[in-house]
Amino acid sequence: MDRPLTAVLLAGTLRPSPLREALDVPVLCLPMGKEGTVLDAWLTALAEIDGLDDVRIVVNSERDVEAVEACHRASPAPGRSGPRPGRVKAIAEPASWRGAGGILHDVTGDLPREAIVIVGEANALPPSSLAPMRAAWRDGSSGIVGVCGTDEPAGVYAFARHTFGVVGPIGYHDLKEQLLPALASGGAAIRTAYLGERLLRLYERAEYLAAVRRSLAPDGEATKVVRRSPQASISGSAILEGCCIIEDGVLVEDGAVVHDTVLLSGATIGGGAVVSQSIVAPLSAVHPRSQIVRQVFRGVPERVVEVAAAAERRAAVVDGTGVGR
Repeated sequence: MDRPLTAVLLAGTLRPSPLREALDVPVLCLPMGKEGTVLDAWLTALAEIDGLDDVRIVVNSERDVEAVEACHRASPAPGRSGPRPGRVKAIAEPASWRGAGGILHDVTGDLPREAIVIVGEANALPPSSLAPMRAAWRDGSSGIVGVCGTDEPAGVYAFARHTFGVVGPIGYHDLKEQLLPALASGGAAIRTAYLGERLLRLYERAEYLAAVRRSLAPDGEATKVVRRSPQASISGSAILEGCCIIEDGVLVEDGAVVHDTVLLSGATIGGGAVVSQSIVAPLSAVHPRSQIVRQVFRGVPERVVEVAAAAERRAAVVDGTGVGR
């Protein structure tokens, strides 16, 4: 691939996945592996491709841009999780309802025609290696489709930039159902590259937790692996079982049981509570002695509610309404 190389990670969706909707956290920002996030996993995989130093992450909104950029700034230093591409930029999709093909047309318009664009569906884990994509490219190629299992799409593609000329400047244009068939019908040289047994999508709770387990215990033999932030506070009488991730600012109180679960930043698990095969959203509080099983739990801590209520009462007194006196 002795040509300009750019990667585009498609991290937006027409409709939020159940996981994104429940957590209100971009999937790329979720923790994965013994350190880092889903974004770190993608950047480490992309760094295998020689000459790639430009990564464009396309999300739905400016709010997501801020979240992904903050996530990237907080990434582990290069060398701890592997090398990283040089330039990484998050951008909001320029126009709504364009489809993956339309988005690729829009966000690569500044690239030379001969550039090669590596495309990743970022609401999934990257394959263990992207080297087969590089090996499959030949002079005259128009595109490479990564496949897994019995020839199922693996969520990774490579295209010559000029191929996006078949996409119009307006309207919806899908990648698999419109762009690829249009190229094939026009005689474009499209090859495949085998990237592994299966694609690990991150659309629902069970899929994400399965990916977490695989990332913490890739050989499948370990029964207990806990990634624990040094900024978390865990009682000595709490019990941690299975494969768990516990992020910064988490509080796990006396006698709580946490099993095969991800506790996102600032979550609180009350004393004696049981949380199993679940994800607890940032700043959420699980009540003492309650049970959370196979759920995405997102609840506002009582102390936040109390502070807000107190602020409302103070404001009422000041403006003379007398509410809450």
